[in-house]
Amino acid sequence: MLIGAVYHPPKADNLEMSYYLTSTTDTINRSHPNAGILLLGDFNQLPECHLKFFLLHQLDTCASRGSSARDKVFTNVPTWYQIPVLLPAITQSDHDTSITRAD
Repeated sequence: MLIGAVYHPPKADNLEMSYYLTSTTDTINRSHPNAGILLLGDFNQLPECHLKFFLLHQLDTCASRGSSARDKVFTNVPTWYQIPVLLPAITQSDHDTSITRAD
């Protein structure tokens, strides 16, 4: 099981982050073709089209910051997890808290 925590700052280079995520996921898939993958975190404006190439499904679609779904959960084993639930922000964060649990 590969678990990746992602923070993509708002003004960061989308191409660089997309390359990093896809090359890392590709390396894992080549070495461990049956591995479960779970990528989660604050993706901000990062396009997710590159992640869908690896058959990663977005589990959550709820807005976690204002009207935006910036905090996302992607996996290649969506049947292992329940749909994430949003809870109020922790401490002084401007993002709601997204939680999921394995089935």
